Amino acid sequence: MKKSLKVILCATVYIAAIAGLSVVFTVVGEPGNAPGTISSGEVPAYQAPAGQNTNASLTGWTAEPSQGEEHWISPGGSARFIVKRAAAYQEDLEAYAKANVSSIEMERVEELSALACGEIGGRQTYVYAYADFGQKPVQYRKIYIFNTNNRTYGAMGVTENREALEEIGFDSIVAGYQFE
Repeated sequence: MKKSLKVILCATVYIAAIAGLSVVFTVVGEPGNAPGTISSGEVPAYQAPAGQNTNASLTGWTAEPSQGEEHWISPGGSARFIVKRAAAYQEDLEAYAKANVSSIEMERVEELSALACGEIGGRQTYVYAYADFGQKPVQYRKIYIFNTNNRTYGAMGVTENREALEEIGFDSIVAGYQFE
């Protein structure tokens, strides 16, 4: 095979692999129409909610075995914390975060906070919160997307009510969690 054909084939496979990785915790919807879709411009700075101190660590939470993900369930079972490592390291973390937010299925979803970027646990982290009314009971989700040493992670806090999503210290959990 000629060298130029090999380069084109490799580039095509690479682009297809990156496109396939664009969904961390979401269902693919129509691109560009989902809540939180960001077409251009800078992502605003993330402001952590004040007063997050309920369950600000995973102490007392139960680890639940799962393939390819780490699941933690809060005492009482009303909240979950999920960690998933992306299949490939994302150099352009902002584009990866925008693709994930843009791919959230639009039906029965309400944006709670737009995609924002801040430092959590010493890492540049993209944060997005939304309510998924397609789940029974409704799920309130806060997503964190960030890079560590040569790995890209997504973490998600899930609760059954909006107040708990705001009260549980998911930012603190993400900051203190050992990801590697």
